[in-house]
Amino acid sequence: MNTLRSACSALAGAMCMSASLISAAHAQDGGYDVSNLPAAIAAIGTEQLDCYLDDAVPAFGFQKLDLADGATLYVVPCQNGDVNIESYLARLEPDSSVTLFAFAVEPGSGAETYPSAINPEVLKNGLVVQTSSFYGPDANCGVFDIHELNEDGTAYTLVERREKPECSGDYAPPQDYPVVWSAR
Repeated sequence: MNTLRSACSALAGAMCMSASLISAAHAQDGGYDVSNLPAAIAAIGTEQLDCYLDDAVPAFGFQKLDLADGATLYVVPCQNGDVNIESYLARLEPDSSVTLFAFAVEPGSGAETYPSAINPEVLKNGLVVQTSSFYGPDANCGVFDIHELNEDGTAYTLVERREKPECSGDYAPPQDYPVVWSAR
């Protein structure tokens, strides 16, 4: 698993959440220089999403994953934050076309999709993305979501939500929060 240098080094152990992680054998640390991002990937952040790439990328770095079909998945931090780092995921095809992935929100929330994710962790070669959004700076409460890539490969569908609503001071890994909604 690749870790990122950042303000995380100032946070204590288990509370440190990186901007983006890819858990895969072929994952690469993309670097901390915006100029190392392909122009089409950077343009999504600056032109479509109003990201602050000049601040976020040097602070948290970006990740990339070379996929079996020749495309590359990029996880790019969009905004700075103490524990909640907003990032977007985009796929760059060999022909230079780009897909910005959307994330489906909880059913019944009124919104359908969102173009970014908080503290994403990419698993299973891009087929699963886990996100953690914390309610406080101590990262001891919040929401943990599991998304799976949909059939047409353009968005991630929410399949499970876990939540620890009380910021009790007792730290628990987000993956251990109680399940509050599941499509499984």
